[in-house]
Amino acid sequence: WHGTNGGRDCLGETSIGTSHCKVLEIQGTSKVIDVTILRIDHNRWSQRETLSLMEHSLIRMPNVLKERIFVPQLSRFDKIFASCWLDDDQLILGTKDNKLIYWDTQSNRTMQIDLPRKPEAEVVADNCGIHFTATNHIYNGGSLLATGSSNPSDIAIFGLHNMSPHCLLVGHQDWVFSADFITPHVLASGGRDGHVKLWKIPEESEVLHIRKPSLSRKEHNWKVRDVKVNAFTNEMVSVACDSVINYWNTYNMDVIWAIKLPDLREFMCSALAPDRHLIAVGCQSSVVMIDDRTGDVIDNITFDDPDWTVRSLAINHNLLSVGGGNGSLSFVDLRRKEFIQLENSKKRHLQLTKDKNKSYLDYNSMFYTHFQNTEIHNAVYTHTFSPSKTKIFVGGGPLML
Repeated sequence: WHGTNGGRDCLGETSIGTSHCKVLEIQGTSKVIDVTILRIDHNRWSQRETLSLMEHSLIRMPNVLKERIFVPQLSRFDKIFASCWLDDDQLILGTKDNKLIYWDTQSNRTMQIDLPRKPEAEVVADNCGIHFTATNHIYNGGSLLATGSSNPSDIAIFGLHNMSPHCLLVGHQDWVFSADFITPHVLASGGRDGHVKLWKIPEESEVLHIRKPSLSRKEHNWKVRDVKVNAFTNEMVSVACDSVINYWNTYNMDVIWAIKLPDLREFMCSALAPDRHLIAVGCQSSVVMIDDRTGDVIDNITFDDPDWTVRSLAINHNLLSVGGGNGSLSFVDLRRKEFIQLENSKKRHLQLTKDKNKSYLDYNSMFYTHFQNTEIHNAVYTHTFSPSKTKIFVGGGPLML
């Protein structure tokens, strides 16, 4: 884990210092967690038997994970907010200090990718970092990456074949927190200005095109923290800090249904399970399960640990994984709607390493002045399954810094 901090961090939480300077540096690592999973001989088993065996293997996954830690390759960067796999070995990462990183986990090679900016644009002093990375790999021939740009209110589109800027999307009036592809060349985004916007991306680009949104809607009264697209139904969910969840028809951008959950706070993230008609929404101390057909809340998974706070979610078939603010990763069996107990342990979550030689603080004067007797929790801001579903990347950094 690795982090720096100004006077206000990107989550709106209070921190020590002034708004124009970095006051604390947390050095460390991100992690790739390897998993050994049963390989299925599809010629030997029927479709039903294969599905049953796959589901059993997934439920076993938390008990066969092996942690691999990478310090030197990433320790020079700030804490990691966003991640996505390009294939089973290569990752794209976004950091709090607004760096876009390419990382080959096999060769341990990293490369910083330059972010585009508008001509004659001034450097943004109050920068929240990169909160999202999204590819259009799910669509045949998809070869684009969407991520934050030099200005956190803009969206940079890159071509994956050479990581060169494809176009720049300009139109949000505040930081962009999330984006997802609706089609290979249509992107949805949500930001701190409360807007959800649609963008048409040119198929060919020899020069850096600056694009305005093709459609903009403001159905939230506060910042939109996450948008996720259901590519199978052409529908989309948006989650905002006003405790409102909207479900959209992406053809006409009408809201199909909306629910407000005023008793829940700090809506942060979401994940979709289209085959189960399920939307999972992470908030301060629970994960809310919603039926995407009706908008009805069907379950609410709560955490007893007051330090937990849900920071990231991912769904792999019948397995829901939850990244917490205390540096833990929990797994939920969606069939039984219960936590998966770890074998040979009374715990129901993986606690990522706290070894200071692998995940450590920079013990400088600022630390001794303000945090010497404080336990610093490393939040799991992002985690994502590899395309083969045999690896999980887990990244983040100190929650309060």
